[in-house]
Amino acid sequence: MANEHYTRDTDRARQLLAEAGGAETITEIPVSYTAGSGSEQNIAQIIAANLDEIGLRTRLDPQENAVMIDRLRGGTFDGLWVLGHSFAQYTPSTLSVSAFPFNSEKNASNFLDDDYATHADSPGASTIYRRLNNDLLEAAFILELVAPDSPLVTTSALHGVTWSKRSELDLAHAYLTERPSCPVSFSAGSRLPSASSSPARSSSSPCSDSSPVTPPPPWPDPVRPPDGAPNVIVVLLDDMGYADIGPFRSEIPTPALQRLADEGFAFTNYHTTPVCSPARAAVLTGLNPHRAGFATVANSDHGFPGVRLELGEDVSTLAEVLHGAGYATAAVGK
Repeated sequence: MANEHYTRDTDRARQLLAEAGGAETITEIPVSYTAGSGSEQNIAQIIAANLDEIGLRTRLDPQENAVMIDRLRGGTFDGLWVLGHSFAQYTPSTLSVSAFPFNSEKNASNFLDDDYATHADSPGASTIYRRLNNDLLEAAFILELVAPDSPLVTTSALHGVTWSKRSELDLAHAYLTERPSCPVSFSAGSRLPSASSSPARSSSSPCSDSSPVTPPPPWPDPVRPPDGAPNVIVVLLDDMGYADIGPFRSEIPTPALQRLADEGFAFTNYHTTPVCSPARAAVLTGLNPHRAGFATVANSDHGFPGVRLELGEDVSTLAEVLHGAGYATAAVGK
């Protein structure tokens, strides 16, 4: 639902400020954001500039991610705050009974409103959630400002650059070709274009595709598994007990699984967890889920190594190990 309730109206903003007693009655407002986040810093600077335009004094307040998450969960921000999120449940608006920024009973802004709280927990979800959308827009105690993208500009002479799991540049296999610097724009998550895939340019341009290009370095022969290497299939079953399948004396026959166990190996001392994300991290990495970075369910980054909720760069999965040995790998399902 588009926010049609508010537009940028500096005259109206000054009028509201005067009705509230004037800017001189309001102390300096900190605008907190995650240190090192270019997009959050830019948004915070825009907010500060807009408030300054109507006479409100602000102070940019960069904080470490762990501090931001702690303040988010505790509702201890001193003023305005900027954070990104990946929630997408606006219709129906189930954020009001789940996420820290929006929760009607306890939220990061310490915002309480009887109508908002009543609508959040009432039956008749479809009707109520339509009202909740209006509540979120009317009260505007939290605003979605932008859907940021992170474009980078580089030269078409740069090749082999990729991204890490945390959207960090990986230059391990990067190399340059002898070519004039031709700006190329791309977004985080994409691979840098090669010289042969660069956009078409005028032949009169120093960056035209007719410019001499040094061939890329020869790639080594790919690693291949030895002859007779077995296929490896990992099947993860959720929400089941230890003795729910035949190899562990289930009441219900499971002949296919029993045959796999009889012809292969059955591990009798494997330790799993009672929740989904840590169980998957453990079986994929062979590590304690805390060591893998998944101490709990993957729904937010708590800022500490054991609960980053994404596999660390120093953590290898079974698929990565097999791929390094020449296997083709794939994942299917959740």
